[in-house]
Amino acid sequence: MITFITSVEVPVSNLDKALSWYTKILQFQVMWRDEQSAFIALAGEGTRLFLVQTNDEKRLEFTNTNTGVVHNIIDFYVENLPAFHAFLKQHGVEVTELQPKAMGFGFRDPDGNFYGAHIDQLSYQYKKNPTISSKV
Repeated sequence: MITFITSVEVPVSNLDKALSWYTKILQFQVMWRDEQSAFIALAGEGTRLFLVQTNDEKRLEFTNTNTGVVHNIIDFYVENLPAFHAFLKQHGVEVTELQPKAMGFGFRDPDGNFYGAHIDQLSYQYKKNPTISSKV
């Protein structure tokens, strides 16, 4: 049976540029790399991103055809949303408006992959107690 997600593959146009951004801006650590791909991870986090250099221009996002809203594929848990939002803006990262009601915002990496930053109660509770039920 599946017990957790080990990695999520992310398309990038230039691996060196992407690694610089993910390590400097998002504080990922490089776990392994070769000429065209790399595993990166956050300290203390089990799920890794697998950056893959490609000429394919498809990026991580989709549009909800019912609402017209563009959705990201990966949400990052952030304890201080306003500070993280300000930090990204100061570093020239494309960000959406901070949505207090939704407890989050979206942002893009240099290749246009769309991510979310959120602090939601279930993620917070799970972080504090990993044995908590994921049933809502």
